Amino acid sequence: MIDRHESQQSLVIGLYGKWGEGKTSVMNFIKAELSVDTIVVNFNPWLFSDQGHLIQAFFNSIAFGLKKSIIHTKEKAGKILSDYGSAIGAISKAAGISLDGISLFGDKLKDVSIEKLKERVDKIINESGKRIVVFIDDIDRLDVVEIQYIFKLVKLVGDFPKTAYVLAFDDEMVAMALAPKYGNQDKVNGYLFLEKIIQVPLKIPKATRKALRQYTIDLIDKVFQDYQVRINEKEMASFMSSFEDCFVPHIDNPRLGIRYANTLSFALPLLMGEVHIADLMLVEGVKVFFPEAYDFLRVNSSLFLTDTSKGGSMYNKDLTKDEIKKQLDQFLTIYPEKTRKPLLNLLQELFPQVFFVYRNYMIGDNAWQEWYQTKRIASGKYFNRYFSYVVQEGDISDVYFNQLLTDLEDSTDEVTNDVGELFKTIEASDIIFKLRLWEDQLTASQSKSLSMILVKHAKQLPIEPREFRSYTTHAEAAKMVAHLSLNISSTERLDFMLKLLAACDNIPFAIEIDYWLFYKNEKAEEKIFNEEETIRVHEYLIEKLKAEIDAYSVFDILPDMELWRVFLWWRTSDGKGLDELVDKELEKGVLAAINFIKVFTPTITSYGNKGHETFKSGFVESNFNAMCEILNTTKIYEILVKADFEHLAVTYEKNSGQNPLTDSELTGIFLDMYEKHLKDK
Repeated sequence: MIDRHESQQSLVIGLYGKWGEGKTSVMNFIKAELSVDTIVVNFNPWLFSDQGHLIQAFFNSIAFGLKKSIIHTKEKAGKILSDYGSAIGAISKAAGISLDGISLFGDKLKDVSIEKLKERVDKIINESGKRIVVFIDDIDRLDVVEIQYIFKLVKLVGDFPKTAYVLAFDDEMVAMALAPKYGNQDKVNGYLFLEKIIQVPLKIPKATRKALRQYTIDLIDKVFQDYQVRINEKEMASFMSSFEDCFVPHIDNPRLGIRYANTLSFALPLLMGEVHIADLMLVEGVKVFFPEAYDFLRVNSSLFLTDTSKGGSMYNKDLTKDEIKKQLDQFLTIYPEKTRKPLLNLLQELFPQVFFVYRNYMIGDNAWQEWYQTKRIASGKYFNRYFSYVVQEGDISDVYFNQLLTDLEDSTDEVTNDVGELFKTIEASDIIFKLRLWEDQLTASQSKSLSMILVKHAKQLPIEPREFRSYTTHAEAAKMVAHLSLNISSTERLDFMLKLLAACDNIPFAIEIDYWLFYKNEKAEEKIFNEEETIRVHEYLIEKLKAEIDAYSVFDILPDMELWRVFLWWRTSDGKGLDELVDKELEKGVLAAINFIKVFTPTITSYGNKGHETFKSGFVESNFNAMCEILNTTKIYEILVKADFEHLAVTYEKNSGQNPLTDSELTGIFLDMYEKHLKDK
């Protein structure tokens, strides 16, 4: 139709459709089919602020097309048309579309009237043998006055030969906008005015739900291809289930499918390898189709997460199940009934904790580990990453972390240094926590490399003031080294462990490793070392400790709570050497004697109104007997008696472990027990 248009009057085609129904796409299809000689002018009226600018921009757009496409004319068509547009714009600003008062507007109009300018433009277009097609999209984005003016512009001053206009808009909205001016507020009369302007009205057919679904899936496939996204079948099946139930019913026009694909194009490259892909696609879908739910989710993480980094109950510790359910139900009332159920099902897919709240389905105690390993949004460690689109400062990039695990296969000094740098920028506890989740999946070479790296960085592993020392970062790292040894063949294990301990220049960490190798492995089905190998490891550690004692007191090297075990090994492997150590320390006097008693006295940690408090208490008969079996308690007794320590009476309640004991009280208990022991003999 456009290619056959030879009239001296313009052809006006209207593409009618609601927002997102594909008007712009149809315009692009039309452009693609036009002959190569056609001058295409794209005009966006909503970019301009007033009527004067609108008219000038309109004619300048056409002039730009003419200057580029009509090159064999004696006159510069673009300059003439630009002058024409400027004149019309100036007149419109002062007096509407009327031509009255034309002589007021400068040299451009001094000798040539607007009619003459238009005649010259018409002649240039006719002589060029080319057609002009002006595409105007998004007319329904304009305000009422601007909509009225666009149609006046096209009809009255844009009527050029061999020129076609393709106008895209929501006909209902535009008819309502035209009604006040041309239809006495009656939308029907607005449509009647449209009929006078639009010669070829084309209603965009509404796409079927099936077509829109496939169109969106094709767009998602293209995003996957563009960014080389990989997703396994299980994750894709999970995503498609929620996509079908929750998103597809709301895709009622192509634009929504495009918006969803666009948001994936933004998010996926930023978070590739850093999050669970299926979860990210669902969260981005919530943002597009349910923006209120997205905002609610983003700012109410406490309703969806538990304290999963340390285990615990399957719902928020500060809120009961009923309270969480009440808040979620109340929020969901903003949606119609048919939307609530699929949206709630989607939230349950993303957050097993919500599934537990609504269905009382028990979740395994270690489920949080899987959420963390797979980077699920349900993990408190990953939740914020889905909304910030970055790995925040102080967090570990999973892309970097996965590369680090790969590099461990062939460990080098560079990898060791990389881990050292990592400890400087990331909390050591977070690094160890993340590594521990993968410890049973590493190869023997990776396990050896990682163990060696940890002992070399042992001084960077803090012992936090916690109620349970077994969960400090220092202890967790030692625990991991012990567990990693199970990934090494039994024939290599002992030699590697001795090599590892030789490389460890931090005695407390070496002793902590021993603790998890042996004392915490007694009930394990698979023993890490047999009895003979255990003795070898202990003897090696004793020799390593002796070398340190030459320069320092044993009480300066290890905390007293560790020394009980060390003294026990020492007594078994080298009793004479242990006696020599005790004699050497006791030469320092009463404080050394008290330190030996403290080794066998439980360390209590209390959390109360006064805050964190650590003290000694609970030195009972079994502690005294263990001390007698390992140390020469007679020498300790003699030093204390010689110092004339007062025997302070201490009640059972005082020594029950609930109250701190002073050095004098603890010494008095020891002296009483020793003297009672002598009498019993």
